[in-house]
Formats: sequence, C-alpha cells, structure tokens
Amino acid sequence: MRAFLAALCACVALTGCLSGSSAEVAPATRSAGSAASSSAESAPSARATSKPAPTRAPAQVPPARTAAPNPTDPAAPNATSGGTPLTVTATQGPPVALRVYFPRMDSQGQVTLVQVERTVAGGQDLALAAVGSFIAGPSGAERSTNVGIALHRGTPLRAVELRDGTLIVDFGTEVQRLAGTPWVEAVYWSLVLTLFEVPEVQHVELRIEGQPLTRLGSPPFSIPSDPRPEAVPFAVQPWEGDRS
Repeated sequence: MRAFLAALCACVALTGCLSGSSAEVAPATRSAGSAASSSAESAPSARATSKPAPTRAPAQVPPARTAAPNPTDPAAPNATSGGTPLTVTATQGPPVALRVYFPRMDSQGQVTLVQVERTVAGGQDLALAAVGSFIAGPSGAERSTNVGIALHRGTPLRAVELRDGTLIVDFGTEVQRLAGTPWVEAVYWSLVLTLFEVPEVQHVELRIEGQPLTRLGSPPFSIPSDPRPEAVPFAVQPWEGDRS
C-alpha cells in the first residue's frame, strides 16, 4: 500500500512540472506573434512616410531665333548692325536710279572707274542702298567686261548716317582687305563718287570700327581729309555693256 501511494505522489509531481513548463513556453510564443503583428502593423506606416520619387520638370524649349537684318542689303532700309542705327535719307514715290562706281583694269593694266546704274525702290534709304550696292559689287555681265569687285563682300557695315550734309559710313575691319597700287586708290575713289550720288551729301567721312579711317589697304593709301568728286585722279566712263 505504501508503495502505491509513493508512486501516485510521484505522478502528481511530474504532472505539475510539465504544466509549469508549458506555462513558461506559451508567453514566448505569444511574444513572437505579437512582434510579428507589430511589425506587420508598422510596415504600412513606413511606406506612407517614404518620400515620393522626384519628378522631372518639363524640358524648356528655347525661343525661335529670328535672323537679324543685313545692313549691306539695299533692300533693308531699317537695318542695324552692332546696335547702331543706320540713319539715312529715304526716298518716296517711284523707283530711283542710282549711279554706282567700280574700278576696272584693262588688259594693258590701265585702271579706270566705271559708272553703272542700280534701281532703288521707293521708300528705301538711298545712302544705305548706295553703300550696299557698292559692297555687293558688279553684276556678272559687268564683271565679264573687267569691272572689278571693290570691297570684300563680307565687309560689315556698322553704321550709315547723314548728318548736316556729311555722310558718315562706318565699316568693320574687313574694309582693309585691299592690296595693290593703284587698285586701292581706285577703290577708294569709286566709293567716294558713289556716296556723292546720294542727294544732300556735301561731305564724306569714312570710319573703321567707329574711328576715322585715315589709311586704306596695302600698301596704305592715305585718305584725304575732305575728298571732293572733282579731285578723282582716274578717268570715269559709263558702262556700255548689255543691261538685259
């Protein structure tokens, strides 16, 4: 009988130990589940507070550029260059015939000046048209008779101004791209005669980059301080070619 009671007590003690162990393991299991639940609940919060991806600003399209007027074009009476207005006399009414002069060298090496005609539409600036035509040079028909190109066709025209009877013409440095004697002198007097064809012009003043032009080309030709048409040292002839 005593042996039976001892065995029964041992079984009861063992059952109590197993129950305590289960009680101790359960909280750990619940703790792990709570951590997983807490992590799951915090995840949406983390996504909600994340920074949105940066957006790119729309590409800026540069404004379209407009071509600046060419001051050497006789058809551009209101052209400007370098911010300097080309203040000249405008024609009114019907087209106007304008005489322009160019140098010509014959087969014998003799240099003369040739007078050709250009037509200027009514409303255009005569002084600007005169200088523009001079820079543009002779036509193909004129060149076929040895009429020469006076200035380099890329010569910039910075300003043209008729002030109290004095026609002021300001060129860029390319005006110096001339060489040869007496060719440089012939080019100069061709320009002077062309400028004096503009009505109301009594004096001519040439400039380069805003400064007085005192020497031209290579070898340098010394420019008179007050050139006069009657002082031209070359024979002047009208062009007699085919104008068709």
